[in-house]
Amino acid sequence: GAFACLYGRKKSINFGLLCYSITVIIYVFSSNFYLFMIGSIIMGIGSAFISGAWEALLFDSLKHIEKEKEYLKLTMRQESVFMIVLLLSTLISPYLFTINVRYPFYIAAFFSVFLFLFSFLLYEETPKKNKYLISKHVSQIKEGFSYISKHNKIIWLLSFGILSFTIQQLFRQLLSAPYIIFKGFSIIEYGFIGVFSLIVHLVIMNISHIIEEKWKEKKTLFIGFFLWIIFMTLMYLSKKYIYVLFGSLFGAILSAKNLTLNSYINKHLKKNIRATVLSIFSMIGSCFGLVSLLIVGKIIDSTNLHFTIFILIVSSALIGSILLIIRYNKFIWKKIVKIHANNKKN
Repeated sequence: GAFACLYGRKKSINFGLLCYSITVIIYVFSSNFYLFMIGSIIMGIGSAFISGAWEALLFDSLKHIEKEKEYLKLTMRQESVFMIVLLLSTLISPYLFTINVRYPFYIAAFFSVFLFLFSFLLYEETPKKNKYLISKHVSQIKEGFSYISKHNKIIWLLSFGILSFTIQQLFRQLLSAPYIIFKGFSIIEYGFIGVFSLIVHLVIMNISHIIEEKWKEKKTLFIGFFLWIIFMTLMYLSKKYIYVLFGSLFGAILSAKNLTLNSYINKHLKKNIRATVLSIFSMIGSCFGLVSLLIVGKIIDSTNLHFTIFILIVSSALIGSILLIIRYNKFIWKKIVKIHANNKKN
């Protein structure tokens, strides 16, 4: 994020996509655990350089042409296109994998290199030329944290975003696949469930920005949160095929909610700090995700998967409700703002 703010979002994205290309090429030609590990590290570095930079470039470009209000609409459309590609990949990749395990990676390598080359066509206003210094990065990161600490609403949005981001990562990285098997589905059926889930995501992504325009921030966050908890609970309680519907709705609502929160955060950021703050959000979210993966993994080992989902429902409902009360109870919020203002004076 600091690199993107100091030397340009486009350069940061170029380097991140180069790392992606190198990773996929390593996967194509490797059959060694240590090379796969190196590839994963390079992928992580690439993700870090893209994180914050892409969102900042899109928002700044829209602001430049006075269309920043369309940011959420365009991010939802972007996510929809991603879902369509993912849908096709979900259908085609398993078939190619059965013919030759490397075929899906050949295709991925081609598109990752193409995407890297294509990224040079991105437009960005020429950033100021800065000499590369570690001290500048440190100062930029400090400024990012300082900016966050001075804005109560950003702190709250980041806190609420980290909660939903952590739940999303837990399901994507750890819980989703084994829970589908736990509900009685076979591995072959897993692919069809993925396709159905992506279709539901696609529908939700294409209507979310329209709903947000009508409901605005407060109503969108409240209703979005309670829908997330309701569908998560129904997913937990439902049997086999009904589970697919509620599980897909839960995942889609959570994804739309995270994109909406990202849009709200962007509106409160200055251009020279935007990518840095977004990356700080990503970093803190990843740290929470990392710790949560270890804790939830331990809970699963000690109890079972079904009980773990119940714990997540209760904890999400409790923490989310507390955060919403803090933000939208006028008495509590005014008191927090007053205390924060007095601390800044002191």
